[in-house]
Amino acid sequence: KFLKGVVETLCYEEGDSGRRISGVVVDGQKIAADVLILSMGPWGEVLQQAVPACGMLGVKYHSVLMRSGRVLNEAVFFSGLGDPEVYPRNDGNHYVTGFPDPPRVVKEIPGEVEVREDMCSRLVKTMQQVSSEMAEAEVTTKQSCYLPFTRDSVPCMGKAPKHENVYVATGHGCWGILLSLASGKAISELIVDGKATSLSLDPFDPNRFG
Repeated sequence: KFLKGVVETLCYEEGDSGRRISGVVVDGQKIAADVLILSMGPWGEVLQQAVPACGMLGVKYHSVLMRSGRVLNEAVFFSGLGDPEVYPRNDGNHYVTGFPDPPRVVKEIPGEVEVREDMCSRLVKTMQQVSSEMAEAEVTTKQSCYLPFTRDSVPCMGKAPKHENVYVATGHGCWGILLSLASGKAISELIVDGKATSLSLDPFDPNRFG
């Protein structure tokens, strides 16, 4: 069963080998849980209840969809001019992003992230400057999001320190989609078998934060 809601806090009971989670409070209602995986991107307030030293940061990126007169098939990455990136889609739209904000603690609410018009305009003007194909392209969407980073910019994956049944998988930055399958498999192995065998989680151990 999929439940969409805001996780407000963790519910603890004392176990034999460490702190044990009995569930979470979602929108004011306690939901029982046998195992908890903390994988909430840059929104790290609940994560810090289990791993206080793992402070999450978000890097805000704006993006636009620009529709040109034909379907293109080559992604382009620019060095300079805000380092824009262009990803063509097979419907004639082109996903354009760049001009990242500095890392910061995220206070904006998921789903209500502000889209700044000036940043979207910079992306559009940059594309018009570097590409004749984009000079007359229609802007169909303007949006923004946060990429999640740990304090040391290395993903945090593994069993939460001093916890029996809490696991962490977050901080993948811009590589979240690419690394999602391997990360999910490794965490599932850790939960079911007690050890990840498909890859070593040692470099990503949450215990490195103390």
